[in-house]
Amino acid sequence: MISNERVGAGIFNRTMSRRLAIAAALLASVAFVPQANAADPIKLGILPSATGPGASIGSALTLGVEVAVEEINKAGGVNGRKIQIVRGDTQSNPTTATSEAKRLIEREKIDALIGPLVSQETVPTVAIATPAKIIQFTNAGTTALNPQNGPYHFSLNTSSATVAEAMLNYVQQHMKDATVGILGDDGGQSRTGVAAIKEIAAKRNIKVVAEQEFRVRADDITSQVLSLKRANPTVILMIFSFVEDGTKLLNTLRDVSWQPKVVGSTSMTIYAGAIAPNVDKNAFDNVVGMAYKGLTYCSGEAEGKSMYAEFGDKMKAHSPSTVGKVSVSLASEYYDAVKLLEAGIKATGGTDGAKLAKWMETDAKNVKIIHGSVSPTAESHFMFGPNEIAPVERPHITRADGLMKRSGC
Repeated sequence: MISNERVGAGIFNRTMSRRLAIAAALLASVAFVPQANAADPIKLGILPSATGPGASIGSALTLGVEVAVEEINKAGGVNGRKIQIVRGDTQSNPTTATSEAKRLIEREKIDALIGPLVSQETVPTVAIATPAKIIQFTNAGTTALNPQNGPYHFSLNTSSATVAEAMLNYVQQHMKDATVGILGDDGGQSRTGVAAIKEIAAKRNIKVVAEQEFRVRADDITSQVLSLKRANPTVILMIFSFVEDGTKLLNTLRDVSWQPKVVGSTSMTIYAGAIAPNVDKNAFDNVVGMAYKGLTYCSGEAEGKSMYAEFGDKMKAHSPSTVGKVSVSLASEYYDAVKLLEAGIKATGGTDGAKLAKWMETDAKNVKIIHGSVSPTAESHFMFGPNEIAPVERPHITRADGLMKRSGC
């Protein structure tokens, strides 16, 4: 006769066996899922202006990303995962930029987003990327973007306020008792930059005698330049977003026979190589631009040893047909963006937007990149602060390795 204890023990053992079998199966499935996910590619969305009037700078974003991704994938990927580029196109239009951001995030299920390039296209896309907690790198300079309304957005630019301060620093140090004329386009970055110039100038008792605004990629800015000429400022401070507008300014100054000192934002140095073939050979004689220190040199520094020079060689090897047609400086910013993203994913173990954003704020400064260093914080997601900016005179002139000579050294 079988005792109740033995029956109970048998039932207990069978029950426990089933539970252990189920638990083992669950553990096996849990163990299996990460292995499958680990093999999945990291989907990197890019959103340049691939077509439309901004295509000339959009191609720089694409090339910079492609060079970095090719390099990373050849080395085995990030934590064993290859990077897959998923492409979009703003068509140089803020409305299209918004719909493309939605497509990339909601339909393509991207893990990170690089682009757009300019503030007027960036601002509406940040409103799409933020609820999805997608980390995003752009080139927007408008101070309207901050960690409160864009907690996962980081700009590969200085803030327009930082650039304004750097421009006025140059004026004060090199142009005693100068009077200022301001010229900016109607984009978000330029408008906030112009506001910062006026505010800082007032605090420093620098006299602003005239201010003019023009439409982005305007067909003609003669009336604005003539208005500035009548006010006769010692120096024009210019903030602009596109190659065409920098070219128009220098050609218009020639056409109205006026050659004041021009101090430009970072666009003046980034686009100098593209502007130069379309202006007179002496058009840059009175021009100064703000530059990232990593793209500059001082006398005595070795030639051809910089990361920027190495990137130029990589870009030529990747796409020989683009040599002289695409801004190496701008492309290198997006190469840096991918390298920062790679370092962040390795450190945090994945593409979680909140973790990556926190890492960018605290540890991105330790990553060696082409542009020298970055300094984002919890208070500012502009990657480059005032210590990373330096003035360059005649920025279209570079050494054989592509670097510009810093003013005063």
